[in-house]
Amino acid sequence: MLSKLFDALQGQVGDEVAEELRNAKVDRVLLVDDDDSQNNLTRSAIEATDVVESVVMVKDGREAFRFLHKDVPATKTLILLDINMPVVDGWEFLKNYGTLPMEQRMEYSIVMLTSSVASGESLRVGELEHVDASLRKPVSHDALEDTIRTHFFADKTKI
Repeated sequence: MLSKLFDALQGQVGDEVAEELRNAKVDRVLLVDDDDSQNNLTRSAIEATDVVESVVMVKDGREAFRFLHKDVPATKTLILLDINMPVVDGWEFLKNYGTLPMEQRMEYSIVMLTSSVASGESLRVGELEHVDASLRKPVSHDALEDTIRTHFFADKTKI
């Protein structure tokens, strides 16, 4: 799917930019979810995109926040954040996330993961300052690829 986009853009942005987009990678995905079976499916979807360099998996918002506190964000990171988890859930994580320095937060894109079809969670996602998008679990390859394209490659496609 991404390669088709890059091929289509080649005529619009030139060979050099199209080649850069074709070779673009997301440096890291931080997957925050306590469900091992969902994590396996999500990891498979991530690997199938072939545009992600590495995946870091943690089980709850507390572990994720600890990771971010230790992180020196030299690279863009997509955070896939489950909403319902034990210890610290996605909502609590987001409250704490706002305390990180702005320069650090600029390196992250947060996508909330939800297994709920009820849109109470989806409505809240649209109202949250730090959340860029939401995906319904199980995460599909196409939905994930579209999210990555939208949140990581959008600026370059406007050249």
